[in-house]
Amino acid sequence: MQLCRYYQFTKLHALPWLLILLVTCSAASAAELSDEQKKQQIHILYNEYQHKFPDIEEISPEKVIELMADRANLVLIDTRDDDEMAVSMLPDAITAEDFLQHIDLYKNRFLIAYCTIGYRSGLLADGMIDKGIVIHNLKGGILGWIHAGGAVLHDGKVINRVHVYGRKWDLAPAQYETVKYSIFKQLF
Repeated sequence: MQLCRYYQFTKLHALPWLLILLVTCSAASAAELSDEQKKQQIHILYNEYQHKFPDIEEISPEKVIELMADRANLVLIDTRDDDEMAVSMLPDAITAEDFLQHIDLYKNRFLIAYCTIGYRSGLLADGMIDKGIVIHNLKGGILGWIHAGGAVLHDGKVINRVHVYGRKWDLAPAQYETVKYSIFKQLF
């Protein structure tokens, strides 16, 4: 009986260490990927999320880069958390909060939402369908954007630093410094 209790106690305390080991191993493997392999992984992740939003329109980062010449008609909407936006944002992007507070200002413009990969921006775009507002989801999010050569800014300056949310999404090009939430923050 005593041995059985010891086994249960040991098993419970080993679980956190096993999770840490698993995360460490997966992080090391992501760091070993080439930029091309990272782009492929972004595509895979985006496609997993995209199936949840079959009715929303999407747009490639390359097409958005082309459209940047007409910024008067284009609105980029960042759906990430404040901590993520504090690291870097796409040029002239507004927050989802600003968009939602001033929807009427943006109704007749070309709207593009983004996040890290495309899930949170997909949620925003999907939520606007019933209101008759078309928001395009940026394929691959901010990660797809930087892999396509798009710039990210901090305090109006181009930088090579991006918040990638967590280790699973640590797929920025090699020249980029990445910032991630802790596992605890990702869970809660």
